[in-house]
Amino acid sequence: MTQRALSYHDVLLRQQDVDLLRGNRWLNDQIISFCFEFLQQEVVKNNYDVLLMGPSIAFLLQSADEALAEVITQPLQLDQRQLILFPINNNPEVNVANGGSHWSLMTYERNRSVFSHFTSMAGANDHPAQSLASRMKSLLRDPGATWCVATTPQQKNGDDCGVYTAAMAEEAVVMFLQRASLEQLEVTLEKKLTPSAVTSWRLTLLHRISKLQTEQA
Repeated sequence: MTQRALSYHDVLLRQQDVDLLRGNRWLNDQIISFCFEFLQQEVVKNNYDVLLMGPSIAFLLQSADEALAEVITQPLQLDQRQLILFPINNNPEVNVANGGSHWSLMTYERNRSVFSHFTSMAGANDHPAQSLASRMKSLLRDPGATWCVATTPQQKNGDDCGVYTAAMAEEAVVMFLQRASLEQLEVTLEKKLTPSAVTSWRLTLLHRISKLQTEQA
């Protein structure tokens, strides 16, 4: 096990996790957890309307029975949230950490009563996203919520899905706070998330981690 790189709220990053951001490497659960926690703490802050659900909870909810799901989500007060973001992973093994082969993003907007799935590889993760949405309807007290596939920029390699997911989550949060529509978000993502921009996102995440490391030193 490599040395500890950063402890940030509920997320512990080791050096081997951080190294995944260097070059074209697939991002693991810990990096996605950091991205979502960073957005919750630094962008959403005290706005209780928005919740970024960590990958471990999102994954657990796909397989938990109704009673356990209620216990897991009770502290989150889901019925009061206006926007919830879920990282979606296609790992079929509940007991295997850092499994799967693709990350994507699903959002839930209460005012529209809709789950929107953003995947940078067309069709990938549709099944686990739909499955989680179906399970979430009762937990959100919104049984009539619908599910749709959002227009999403497509990745050019097999490694950047996690970076797309992190970048799309940030744009979704920022634009929600600006009261933008789903259609406006789709247009913004198409303009901003070019292959070169996604590469730059890896550097942005490394910079954020480095800055937090310096602050903790």
